[in-house]
Amino acid sequence: MDFLIKKGVGIEEAIKVCASLAEKRTGERELEGLLSAAEELKVKTLTVITEDEEGKEVYGKRMIQITPLWKWLLSSF
Repeated sequence: MDFLIKKGVGIEEAIKVCASLAEKRTGERELEGLLSAAEELKVKTLTVITEDEEGKEVYGKRMIQITPLWKWLLSSF
């Protein structure tokens, strides 16, 4: 996990950043790392920021939002 978004004293979102999830081994490593951190920290909202990929990934019982960096930056305003 690369970033945490906090709201008050609680952690609202865990974010992982990588160029691409296209390569299977890279994608698995990135998603498993995010899920592991989220489970330990009790985080519900999970996001992977990529260069240009977008979608949702169901990994185990968790939903992970995949969004390109430009879209994530624009959604912050």
